[in-house]
Amino acid sequence: MVIRALNRKIKRLEFKIKYKKYKFAENSFLPFIEFEAQNCKNIIVDKSVSFRQGCALRVRSSGILEIGEGTAFNNNCIITCREKIKIGRHVLFGPNVAIFDHDHDFRGNDFEHEFVTDEIDIGNNVWIGANVTILKGTKIGDNAVIGANAVVFGNIPENAIYINEVKNKLTLYK
Repeated sequence: MVIRALNRKIKRLEFKIKYKKYKFAENSFLPFIEFEAQNCKNIIVDKSVSFRQGCALRVRSSGILEIGEGTAFNNNCIITCREKIKIGRHVLFGPNVAIFDHDHDFRGNDFEHEFVTDEIDIGNNVWIGANVTILKGTKIGDNAVIGANAVVFGNIPENAIYINEVKNKLTLYK
């Protein structure tokens, strides 16, 4: 038990030294997740934020990531930020949630695709179920519940329950 606590303190210190230009509150701990910060503007992780195994944070290309107090991520959650992702206080994420504030612009004829970005804003006291994907341009209001397996885009009002109906649709692009 003592060795485990000492190892955790060493990992926390290594993490703070490596990423000292970003703000991580004392009770939030990230060393056991995959973490990438490439040329990003700012990362703020408030106090008592927790991550389970297999989570990944990737902040790139002048991205801004803010995670509010008391937010909890279950196993295998992925956040990839190129513009801005803001997550409020006391948000609960089920396992396998993916959050992307960008898409690939795939309409070109070569493999040098650009990114299309838009901010994501998740309110306070939101509950996000298992296997949810949150796409660019999404705003989720306070106290909302997002059902399992949902693909979320656009505006979800506060105090709403959001689920996807299962429909198959084929659309051709030009």
